[in-house]
Amino acid sequence: DPSQSAESINKEWAEMTFTGTHRSEVAGAVESILSRSREVFEGYTSPLGIGFIVFGGGAYKAGHGACAPATPGPGLGPGGEVCSTSPGSRRLQLGDLRGGLDHYWVDPCSNYGCSNYSTNGLGCDRTSTTGTGYATQYAPVVRDMFDNIATCPRKNLLWFHNLAWDSRIKDSHGEEMTLFQLINRTHFAAVEEAGKMARDWASLRGKIDASIYHGVAARFAQQVNDASAMSRTIMGQYSAWAHQPPPTWKETSDMRAFV
Repeated sequence: DPSQSAESINKEWAEMTFTGTHRSEVAGAVESILSRSREVFEGYTSPLGIGFIVFGGGAYKAGHGACAPATPGPGLGPGGEVCSTSPGSRRLQLGDLRGGLDHYWVDPCSNYGCSNYSTNGLGCDRTSTTGTGYATQYAPVVRDMFDNIATCPRKNLLWFHNLAWDSRIKDSHGEEMTLFQLINRTHFAAVEEAGKMARDWASLRGKIDASIYHGVAARFAQQVNDASAMSRTIMGQYSAWAHQPPPTWKETSDMRAFV
């Protein structure tokens, strides 16, 4: 049913999957987690539509994407930077092709060609006027919306525009800050939200099958750990390019593993 909302589909699936005395409570928690999960992942990896930022994907070989100029060398990163070897690259060298190798490990430097990071800013100009022309595939009214920074949805902003690190942008609450500050704040909030989702699942202990509970809890523990590690890696790289002090992280209970 294409008219059905994502929330209602999530709720229906949860109620069919988890039965028993606590069915309603469990389904409600699971539906909430499912509804938040995509934006949480984007928040601590690629907010504002930054785009491809993980290991893999030969179509956007470093320095050869349509969004970024070729580097002068010696490396393939911004300005010829030599990119560090990602966990994905090391596993590939060992012939490890298990699931999760491609499109999981964050590797911002080597994805320069897709998102055009530099000391000036980041984002790809995909507008129909000055960019790659990607926006032309949409109907004129939608194309014009994406072409204009003032009307481009915030979640797509850096997919369609290249902005300076010190560009002034308002967050979802109307507070104005620099692009760098907004990305950093979004990362931090998403890492905390990953921890909150783990706590929501932890509240179901004893209310569902033990093997299912512990299996998912272990995966949440891994996500909370990886979210923090990924965000630190990405923001550390952005700090270097933007010439900004590395973000200060305050460890909270929401950032720790839940087993």
